[in-house]
Amino acid sequence: MSYQFDETLFLGNEEIDRHHGAIFEQYDRLTDAVQREDMALIREELAKIISSCSGEHVATEERLMEEYAYPQIDSHRQAHRDLDRVISSLTDRIDHDGCTVEIAKEAVEFLFRYVVGHINTFDLELASYISYVIGTMTTLNKFSR
Repeated sequence: MSYQFDETLFLGNEEIDRHHGAIFEQYDRLTDAVQREDMALIREELAKIISSCSGEHVATEERLMEEYAYPQIDSHRQAHRDLDRVISSLTDRIDHDGCTVEIAKEAVEFLFRYVVGHINTFDLELASYISYVIGTMTTLNKFSR
């Protein structure tokens, strides 16, 4: 199964779209490793996806929310914290049971559904709000000349 980052998932925010595209590339590498049952590569790619989903990308989104005074910042942050808890549970399971092909399949399916759902709701709302603010600022600048 291939996880394509297609035009339906583009939000129009270059920074966020770049991060999302990189996460989808990681999904493809993980899927390939799972199909080949390459446990070393599965562990490596799973760690990269987890890091991407909860690291720099989240920090970027939260920085943008603060920068643009996003009114839904609390609920969006809570969604990030919820993912952190799920990721923590997943890594605990891997630490306890070991990383198996079955666990990797479950993880990638869950993370894929979560990321696509997050993009189509929380991130779409954020990107729309940022575009609105930028458009409003541009319009105001035209009238203030």
